[in-house]
Amino acid sequence: MVNNDYLRLFLDEAEEIVDRLALNMVLLEKTPSDAGIINEVFRDAHTIKGSAAAMGFNQMAGVAHQMENVLTLLRQGQVVPEPRLFSALLSGLDVLRRIKHDVYNTGRESTYDLAAILTSLAGFLPPLTEAAAIRATVPSGATATHRVEITLRTETVMKGVRAFILLKRMRELGEIVRCEPAESALTEEQFEQSFTVEMHTDQTVATLSEALGQDGDVEDVRVTSIASPLGKDQQGTEKQGQDRIDTRQHSVRVDVNKLEKLMNLVGELVLERNRLANVVGNLERASRDNQQMQILLGVSGQLGRITNELQQEIMKARMIPIAQLFSTFPRLVRDLAQNRGKQVDLLLLGTETELDRTIVEEVRDPLIHLVRNAIDHGIESTEERLKHNKSPIGRVVLTAAHEETNVVISIKDDGRGIDKDAVGRKALSLGLVTEEELRGYSDQQVFALIFAPSLSTARQVSDVSGRGVGMDIVRTQLEKLGGSIEITSELHVGTEFVIRLPLTLAIIRALLVSVQGRGFALPIASVSETRKLNREEVRVVQQRDCLVIREQIVPLVSLASALTLPNAEAAPEHLVIVFSGTSKVALMVDRLLGEQEIVLKPLGPFFAANRELAGATVLGDGSVVPIIDVKGLLSLLRQQ
Repeated sequence: MVNNDYLRLFLDEAEEIVDRLALNMVLLEKTPSDAGIINEVFRDAHTIKGSAAAMGFNQMAGVAHQMENVLTLLRQGQVVPEPRLFSALLSGLDVLRRIKHDVYNTGRESTYDLAAILTSLAGFLPPLTEAAAIRATVPSGATATHRVEITLRTETVMKGVRAFILLKRMRELGEIVRCEPAESALTEEQFEQSFTVEMHTDQTVATLSEALGQDGDVEDVRVTSIASPLGKDQQGTEKQGQDRIDTRQHSVRVDVNKLEKLMNLVGELVLERNRLANVVGNLERASRDNQQMQILLGVSGQLGRITNELQQEIMKARMIPIAQLFSTFPRLVRDLAQNRGKQVDLLLLGTETELDRTIVEEVRDPLIHLVRNAIDHGIESTEERLKHNKSPIGRVVLTAAHEETNVVISIKDDGRGIDKDAVGRKALSLGLVTEEELRGYSDQQVFALIFAPSLSTARQVSDVSGRGVGMDIVRTQLEKLGGSIEITSELHVGTEFVIRLPLTLAIIRALLVSVQGRGFALPIASVSETRKLNREEVRVVQQRDCLVIREQIVPLVSLASALTLPNAEAAPEHLVIVFSGTSKVALMVDRLLGEQEIVLKPLGPFFAANRELAGATVLGDGSVVPIIDVKGLLSLLRQQ
């Protein structure tokens, strides 16, 4: 049975390596002469082969070994770096990813039919010559004793597990005689960065150095032939390890579930902080000159500051660079462009931008859909691009950046753009708008019509786009995350989709309002403005009360009536203008209670069919306040 710590380290490492290989192989196909990239690709393939073999995942190791053989020839310039070769290598990578996925779910390999991929890779390997075949059957030289000194990188995570894997690899190459520190001390991480092994082997010094030095966590390997037992003459090595202690990067991998639990606990702490601040505020007003009251006030303030800092640090711990998401796109673009017979360059910008890991996973599918559409539906064929005096190579740019409390992701292409008139005609034919409404639409509103179900202007249906499904799901998914999406486009110039997402979903800023004596929270991300209700500004349009705000007609709705609250005849005094996509509504409320940072708590299964509430929160006075789901509320109003 594989030790769980070792398995976890192997899976984490394999995930990183497979993602890095996918990115670097696409780069290598474009610049096959780049020695830095090919060395990194070779090193990663070698590492995953050795780690998989050490863990007993022989099928995974076999595929990685065959990939390593092909990469060796590529590095030596003995094979032509053609698209067919990289397609075979990327197919091998797909197999590694599939096996890794199975190991993650079951802890073991399944049985795979690897004949096709191994044969495909073997097609790039030269047949053994007669001399090579003879050499392969001749035993290696006589067994000798070697001293192997290994130094791990300072940033190595779980170095005890790494030492275990290296020792297992050495046993495959010979017999370990002695180990300093002892093997038990190594696996328990009771050593600095270096350890020394004495072994009997028939392998050469060069072979040992090559086999062990390719591991990604190994910084240095020194192999020497010895005639005496392992002694205490490694003071230089030990001193080197000791020197490295001062610059070691202290980091650990933390289970995502633990981070979720920490975030929930911090959320509870924020709620109690708000309650304490509320109580202290009331007591201070009652006894302002009381000395003990002043002390309590200071303690409450300090606790609030500490809670804020703790909240920020936990949120940072949940953040991951968006590079982890962006790294999947070079392979996607490469395969789809080749399949469509197009030439497309992908540019990734702002990959260091950080986002809550929960949002990263949720936004993956919408981004994939938009990128696939950009290539299949946006970028023209080479002939069409040349006809419009464009470069034959299309370009897609993925950009991420922070903007206040949001992350903004842009997907921009230099393709054919969106035909605004064609979108309008299609929307009219489907009955989505009237001609009068369409005449009053801005370009932004017309482009937003492509998010309507069944609307597509694709010239032909493909396995990627053209059926009119998908874009509505993209917007729905983004709005479920509290985000939004906007489109700008120019015919024959290109299209840009701009996505705005909150940094995190667990704690949000909200506008608190009062309706019929009840409190409600509206996410600030969905509020465009607030204003006093002036009855003289109300207009009747198509038998509905509306406001004209900056030349846009905005329906006027009582929040009490929309939520079917009792005593809805009371006169509201304030307006909150909320939006979802391009739709806006002016909600009439009784009072504005101010902004506050709230912890979003999900509703139970009893509210599963509810669309107008996103959850609930607890205020400082202990009252439970529903959080309005603006998108769901607007959908409900449209039905009414």
